[in-house]
Amino acid sequence: MNPPIGRPTRIRLRKNARLMLEPNTSILSGSYLGVWPDQTLRIGENTSIAQGVFINTKCGLSIGRNVLIAHETSIMDYDGHPIFSTTATNHSADIDETYGGAAKPIVIENDVWIGFRAVILKGCTIGSGSIIGAGACVKSDVPPNTIVAGNPATIVKQGISWRKY
Repeated sequence: MNPPIGRPTRIRLRKNARLMLEPNTSILSGSYLGVWPDQTLRIGENTSIAQGVFINTKCGLSIGRNVLIAHETSIMDYDGHPIFSTTATNHSADIDETYGGAAKPIVIENDVWIGFRAVILKGCTIGSGSIIGAGACVKSDVPPNTIVAGNPATIVKQGISWRKY
């Protein structure tokens, strides 16, 4: 069911960056993992990252154990570029961030299933046992054992459990 990806997986670790992979982690072809200087991307045991996944962290990212990340998912903990007020004359006074814009950590706890083409934005914590629907855009915290879907992602059902086969 996963689409074929003919591209190699790329890993970009900037100065003093760390990629920590726990046992039995799999990262399939065509993915991109980027870690900014002095930051850590930690991927837990038995976690599977499918084809074409994009993960970029400016302030450190933690992915728990037994997490499934479906193909073409994007996870990024910063804006990508600084955002300025149109009325500001001194852009450096308008924000206190440097290149890449504002950043807030993302935490993906254990036993999470992220559907294909989902987008996880800065500052989110995804609680253990949760499911992120295909194509969802997550911009706020997801409680444990919850299904969210849509853009923006909203709660579909709580008190669920699922099992990785």
